[in-house]
Amino acid sequence: DPAAAGTAGNVTNVKPMPYNAVITHHGDLLTGGKPIPFHLAVLYANGFFSNPEAFYCPAQPKLSDYPFPYYYEAYTTNGQWGTWVPSYGGHAYVRTSYNYWIYDKKRYSQLGIRPIVVDNLQEWEVVPHRTNRSANSTPLGVSSLFGDGHVNFCMGDDLFSKETWGTCYGNDGATSNGPGDRLDAFEKILQVIYRHQ
Repeated sequence: DPAAAGTAGNVTNVKPMPYNAVITHHGDLLTGGKPIPFHLAVLYANGFFSNPEAFYCPAQPKLSDYPFPYYYEAYTTNGQWGTWVPSYGGHAYVRTSYNYWIYDKKRYSQLGIRPIVVDNLQEWEVVPHRTNRSANSTPLGVSSLFGDGHVNFCMGDDLFSKETWGTCYGNDGATSNGPGDRLDAFEKILQVIYRHQ
């Protein structure tokens, strides 16, 4: 449900499903013909960021056979980002390559030092920072922004283990290959990132 992803007008944010955590604009919610910004795009719309390319990790893989792009160029036309919303796979969203997560909190001061922005963890294939360019190779770690403002590249043997990713580990015949639709798995990964900060 895109409405669960939050809005910018009155800065309403409720906890979305993990697959919504990369959404910055929705194509069906229009005000004056312009997409309404969500999550990280609220910072850009309110002038806290002047360059939206900061919302895209340079290490994010650009997979030609993956249905959704997570890179800046895919959502930018004529040098304008977030002013139009392309449709990929029937979903009209602008996406970033970072997951934004607020843990049911309404105020920034309530977030503590938990990770609030992390590298894309939607599915195994799109996690950046790998040992090589293969989508099956093991990622090296996750860049994370924490509630107190510090940023860290978190690494650890348990971060991408079968125990952490559970049934959505890699491409080993599991029913899911990422925590995008698994709230429990996503928050378990965030807990491991928190321990490795």
